[in-house]
Amino acid sequence: MQSTFYSWFSPSIDAVFLLLPFTLRWRLLLLQSIISLTLVVHRIPYAFYKSHKILWIPSRDKGRFIRTIVFYPPVSKTTQPALPRPIHVNWHAGGFVGGIAETDAKFASRLAKETGAVVLCAEYRLAPRYPFPAAVDDADDVLAYITAHGKEQFQTDSNLVTVSGFSAGGNLAYAVSVNAPVKIKAIVTFYASIDLRIPAADKKEKNKAKLLKHDPLAFMLPLFDCYASRAPEGSQNDPRLHPILAKVETLPERMLLVVAGIDIIVEDQMTFAKRVKEELEEVQTVEGAMGREMEVLYLENAFHGWLEAPSFILPDERKAALDMAMTWIKETHRRYGWEWTAL
Repeated sequence: MQSTFYSWFSPSIDAVFLLLPFTLRWRLLLLQSIISLTLVVHRIPYAFYKSHKILWIPSRDKGRFIRTIVFYPPVSKTTQPALPRPIHVNWHAGGFVGGIAETDAKFASRLAKETGAVVLCAEYRLAPRYPFPAAVDDADDVLAYITAHGKEQFQTDSNLVTVSGFSAGGNLAYAVSVNAPVKIKAIVTFYASIDLRIPAADKKEKNKAKLLKHDPLAFMLPLFDCYASRAPEGSQNDPRLHPILAKVETLPERMLLVVAGIDIIVEDQMTFAKRVKEELEEVQTVEGAMGREMEVLYLENAFHGWLEAPSFILPDERKAALDMAMTWIKETHRRYGWEWTAL
């Protein structure tokens, strides 16, 4: 279990004590201010609410636990489906170098309320101290835990699992499907980072005509590469690092990509979607393949990370993205016999 002190000050600690080039050290020190602001805005307020519970999930490393927050659907005496409930896991954004579970608390709370699922927002180890495969190993451990213990601990159906993720979290949501202990029934990703083979700065140069003229976080791009660039040798073709390479049969049954038009990774997502759609069309006649699908919600005026920005920014795009995400998960549940009336 990581100490609270380290979770608050990890960028500064890593900048001082890790053997890193200066180009990364000063960026980590600047990242510290962003992390501190995120913790103040998101984590501190939720410490005073009872809308969720903190759960420490054991990892594969003895004595280490993964911080996860759990949102339960509201309880009512009105008629609702019999237990067990569906279960959903979400992973936060942060370029693999930052972010906390509470960032997506509003999304998770709404998803639990509208679908009746138990929703978990899981954290994961961060680069540069922990490059690939640390984050996806943590994500795999969370999925393995809820599959093995969901029924007795959450009263959930381990065969009705859905996932989601924002940016780097979208990468993990796809990556866990490669070795998932059960077939993931649906996934929703928001501006998912699914191809880390090309450095972020090169992607920015390639897509500069589509980007904002003044990106306040452009200086962070080399830091965002740490998760992949410091990965073990031989990881270049690993679909757990680059989900764009995943075989279609390993992917979730139903896939929804929310794509921001103003983004250095827009082409990665659209290329991935095109390839997967074509492969799914080819196998639709194969036994067991019917019902598998992928959809893309392309929002031309949205930019990477806009859902983490204040809610008054791009409100129409926000509504479209979140409404479609809720509908996508609810429709998946209906296909497996789960109907829920939001209270």
